[in-house]
Amino acid sequence: MLLYMALTKLRKQKIDMRCVDAIAMYMFYIYIIDFSLEMLDLVHRIYEANESFNSLNFMVHTKLYFSRSSSRFAWERWCRWFCSSSRRW
Repeated sequence: MLLYMALTKLRKQKIDMRCVDAIAMYMFYIYIIDFSLEMLDLVHRIYEANESFNSLNFMVHTKLYFSRSSSRFAWERWCRWFCSSSRRW
């Protein structure tokens, strides 16, 4: 639309406002269609990712029963047990 207006001014002609209105109308329709397709894509992505959202929600809202410190403690105990049992052979 701006290109049409600039070129018409450069050619020293009168801008046809009906043409500008038609261009603006088509641009508005294209914008509405584009927005609708983008929202449809967003809804589809959310629908497809529902399982991951559910698992993230579960991890956020539940208590951790096996924390990092307890797993480190268990790992150290297992290593000590394994090292002490391997010396016996």
